[in-house]
Amino acid sequence: TRKLLKIFVRDYEDAENPDVKAKYGSLEAWVSIVSNVVLSVIKFALGLISNSIALTADAFHTFSDVVTSVIVLVGFKASRRPADTGHPFGHGRTEVISTLIIGVLLAVVGFNFLRDSFDRIFHPQPVRGGVLVITVLAISAYFKEVLTVFSMELGKKIEASSLLADAWNHRSDAIASLLIAVAIIASRYNYFIVDSILGIGISAIIIYVGVKFSYNSASRLLGQAPSKEILSRIEQQARAVRGVNSVHDIEVHEYGEQLRVSLHIEVNNRLGVSSAHQIAEAVEKKLLQALRITAVVHVDPTDGR
Repeated sequence: TRKLLKIFVRDYEDAENPDVKAKYGSLEAWVSIVSNVVLSVIKFALGLISNSIALTADAFHTFSDVVTSVIVLVGFKASRRPADTGHPFGHGRTEVISTLIIGVLLAVVGFNFLRDSFDRIFHPQPVRGGVLVITVLAISAYFKEVLTVFSMELGKKIEASSLLADAWNHRSDAIASLLIAVAIIASRYNYFIVDSILGIGISAIIIYVGVKFSYNSASRLLGQAPSKEILSRIEQQARAVRGVNSVHDIEVHEYGEQLRVSLHIEVNNRLGVSSAHQIAEAVEKKLLQALRITAVVHVDPTDGR
């Protein structure tokens, strides 16, 4: 991960920079797209050679992951578009919408797995394949887990929910490949139900993750309350400005990476209008420099006690 960041992301250590974050997202998306295309082509070719339906189907499942990675890429590109007349606060929420879409897709994939798994309990089917198919599936599962870790590392570093969602999409593919390999081995000993039982358990996990990402994304789009941590950091920075006696009524509006904040500060009522205004501007400047937050400050005069 570090080597790829050094090569493709300039100033990669400045992960708080919105431009750097966008490059993180693009890197994850392109690595995922290229990897999934290569994997799906290899699986499809070997599936035709070995006449394995399981491997051919898994090839199309892997290729479907390209779609979610494209959604991530488009989401990060769109979120960096500047503000315009129709969107005065920019397009930062596009990344959240991308996460919502991926979460829904994960849930749909999970429900499809669950339906097929239950169907196979009542209608057991042998899963056929030779050593070559099992080997390819195992290698594919390992490589997709590597992609999962890669996407999660980048997602956690820049706090991007869409990358974390895409990571779980990689993991669902890794699990699917591994399940097919296990099912092939179990089928050789006539344990056909193993495929169904494993499928039900993994489907439940995929559905849970998909619903979780969908719910969290929808909550953010609806105006989720800010965390206590960000409120505390805003208050600390504002109170550090000389002349500020107290801070209250902090409101945070999230537009992707951009936060718009309004807050009230209390200053001594013996100060003139000009001095109070200078203190308010100092608070706005400090929040922008320290936290990259655009703020509007309202001044409340108090007796200073």
